[in-house]
Amino acid sequence: MWARSAIVTMSMVVLVRAQIPSLGNCPSYSPMQDFNMSLYMGRWYEAERYFNIYQIGGVCVTLDYVKDENNSTKAVRRQQSALTGSISESDGKVSDVRNSPQSTFFMRYSYLPMEIPYTILGTDYGNYSVAWSCNSFGIATTTNAWILTRERHPSLETMQKAYAVFDKFNISKAYLMRTNEWNCLEDKKHLNST
Repeated sequence: MWARSAIVTMSMVVLVRAQIPSLGNCPSYSPMQDFNMSLYMGRWYEAERYFNIYQIGGVCVTLDYVKDENNSTKAVRRQQSALTGSISESDGKVSDVRNSPQSTFFMRYSYLPMEIPYTILGTDYGNYSVAWSCNSFGIATTTNAWILTRERHPSLETMQKAYAVFDKFNISKAYLMRTNEWNCLEDKKHLNST
């Protein structure tokens, strides 16, 4: 009975965190050296990502790294519903930021059952960022990856630089899904206010 409960619990955690499940341990990738969180702050647009449950039906996804009232770093994630057009927002607490020499930190969102490790594998700070996360649950792991860009509609050159990071670490690009960043209400509101 205990073993069955443990397996069900582990399966639920994996499904909630979900994404690309596999057997074995998380691969060990070297984080970006000399990472500078100050340069990383600001708005990022999600260009592509691995599938994940909490973003089903989400379009026009942005991630803003900002300082809160306590001067702590937080990640404000916004997405528009493809069905209703409503915009949802969630604040993630960024902790254990290691500016140098590593680019690994932990993020905690209220809708996730745990902190997730978040590693920047490569960025030029002004155009693209490749973020990666992996969690181990005994014999199973779940992997997430994102390509973030400073422009909602990045150039082909920017995307090629991001893909080169995947290639450098031999990470599959086959699981990447393009994020719909067209007809975003945020852009329409901005155009109407000018």
